[in-house]
Amino acid sequence: MVQHSSDNKFIEWIEQHPVWVGVLVNIVIALLGKEFLGWNVFFLILFLGSLITTVYVFKAQGEGLIETDAGESLYCRDKYSLRTRWISIGITVLLAIITIALFICPFVFRDNELNRDKVVTVKVDDRPPTYPDPAGIINPPVQDQVDQPPVIPAEDVNLRYRNISGVELKLLVYDWYYHYHPLHEPLAPKTGWRDFEFSSSGSWRTFSDFTRSTGHYTFYVREKETDNCYQLKTKNIFDSQWPTLTIKSTGDKKRPYAIEFGSEDQP
Repeated sequence: MVQHSSDNKFIEWIEQHPVWVGVLVNIVIALLGKEFLGWNVFFLILFLGSLITTVYVFKAQGEGLIETDAGESLYCRDKYSLRTRWISIGITVLLAIITIALFICPFVFRDNELNRDKVVTVKVDDRPPTYPDPAGIINPPVQDQVDQPPVIPAEDVNLRYRNISGVELKLLVYDWYYHYHPLHEPLAPKTGWRDFEFSSSGSWRTFSDFTRSTGHYTFYVREKETDNCYQLKTKNIFDSQWPTLTIKSTGDKKRPYAIEFGSEDQP
């Protein structure tokens, strides 16, 4: 057994367990590095610290006496046992493997990840927007109502709309004329829905591209953040050349938005 002359038990313990002391010190230093530079640097610091500890364990010379089975006392050549050396080597090799994996694997799999991201992006971008089922619309107009000629022709109507609810929304509008008279040409719209960006800035916007409609629409809003959708009202807006639409907040959790219609002279 190696005998040390040091009176300081703490220092003596440190000298007898350099591998574990090195691991603890390396972890503290590596954690500081990780806070600024990430997990790759964390394991790199652990590996380098373990490598230094291993070199020290192998280079350290004996500083005490070793007692043989015959009872003789000899100076030990190596300060640390073979077991301590193997533990140090094992820890260093393990950390080397982890470090190499962290630094090399991202480059090996980078192309596959980029290709996978591209595929996902294409799928998301090409995914058609989803709209409420018209069958769930409350009190829809019947076909006889929809087929009546409007007071103002579609091409002369200019809808002014604004959002003062304080919430970023989308305005969804369902055209009942399309519902009863869908188009089947290759380039024609495939749905009676339209959607409009509906910023909470409160500023007025104008839509003037009405065609082939008699003015009967159902209005919804969809919250951008939550994707919640709310039916507001069904109305014929072709009773004025400049109809207006305003969305307000109600403060009611079940029906958080209200819609107000009006008309104005040409702005």
